[in-house]
Amino acid sequence: MKVTITFDTDNAAFEDSFLMAVTKTLSQAKEVILGAHDPGSEPVHDRRLLKDINGNRIGVVELDNRA
Repeated sequence: MKVTITFDTDNAAFEDSFLMAVTKTLSQAKEVILGAHDPGSEPVHDRRLLKDINGNRIGVVELDNRA
């Protein structure tokens, strides 16, 4: 399975506590990955949005196990 995590840290949510905001974003990504289909199951391409603490869209997690 291919996992791609992309997010932008150029907004106010990352200014005060950069490491905390990155940690929270990666925690969101972890939840998406843990909730994914079994890698051995049917082909899947899933794309989920990541949001900062203010609810703004900042990135995506993409899961792809297609051949």
